[in-house]
This record gives sequence, structure tokens and C-alpha cells, in this order.
Amino acid sequence: MVRAHWTVDLPEAHIVAGLLREEGVPAWVFDAEMVRQDWFRAIAIGGYRVVVASDDAALARAIVTRYIETATNYAEDDMPKCPACGRHAATDDPWPRRAAFAVVMVGPHVSLVSLIALASQRAGPKTVSLAFAAELCIMIAFLVPGVLARLVKHRYLCIACGRRFRDDRGARYSDLSAATLAAESAVH
Repeated sequence: MVRAHWTVDLPEAHIVAGLLREEGVPAWVFDAEMVRQDWFRAIAIGGYRVVVASDDAALARAIVTRYIETATNYAEDDMPKCPACGRHAATDDPWPRRAAFAVVMVGPHVSLVSLIALASQRAGPKTVSLAFAAELCIMIAFLVPGVLARLVKHRYLCIACGRRFRDDRGARYSDLSAATLAAESAVH
């Protein structure tokens, strides 16, 4: 058995496995129950893996590659325009998500070490400020999830020039709802 695809999204794993089965390649979603039990460590566990027999690996990878290309083949107008070069060659910027993941994973350990140092009364000013910063990051990440979402949403990376930028083109639900009500009242 070899991995043909992995994801942290259970429905996508089942879609890919179903697509492979439809194409005649027996496929299974591996570790689905393990990841669902400990979902906040999905990346560390390896996510939901779609596995196939070793003999079908090449065909499965070709099918999965075709699926990924068609699933991410957006119209040019759907992607944001880079403010530096003006092209629509943008992709999601992974850096903010990686930074948030690092804060969530490292923060508790740093603060624990700092608290132990404080308890043993050998803490210097740097240790105290590090403990305070770690606790502040944890409070922001867990107590105010909207802040964390704001930091990672709508961040893009231009493939052409390498510039990172933010694009808030998406309208809020309330704005969309008001526009829909206005359009309906104009028709009636």
C-alpha cells in the first residue's frame, strides 16, 4: 500500500478515494478514525491519507494530479491581482498559517519552561518577558479565535514576482444579504 493523496479535510479524502474507485483503482481512506479522534494534531499524524495498492500507484497519482489541476483551475478573475506586478498569478501564502501553528505548538512549552524558571527563582528579565509573551500569544490564539483567523485569511503569494500581499475582496455576509434584499425589492 502506498499513499496516493493526503489532506486534512475528511470530505476531500473521501472524494479522492471515490474518484479513484470510479476510475477502477481500489482506494481507501487510511487513519480516518485516528485523525478524527485527535483532529487538532491532524498534520502531525499525517492527515487523512488515501492509499492504493503498490501496483496502482502510478495510475492513482496521475488521476489525483488531474483532479488537483482541475479542482484548482480557477478563472483568472477569481484569483486576486498582485499589487506589484499586476498578474493574477497568486496562490495561498502558507507563511501566516505556519507561524500561527508554531505559536500554538511552541507557546505552551516556552511558557512552561519560563514558569518553572520563575518557580525556582532563577529567572531573569528576559525569561519573564518571554513567559509573558508566550502567555499573551496563547491567550490571543485560544481566547480570541477571530484574531487568529484575521491573521491568516486572505493572504496570498504571487507566483510571478514572489510578493506576499493581503486581498480582502470577499464581502461580509451582512453586505451580501443587504445587496440581495435590495435586488429582490427592485424586481418586485
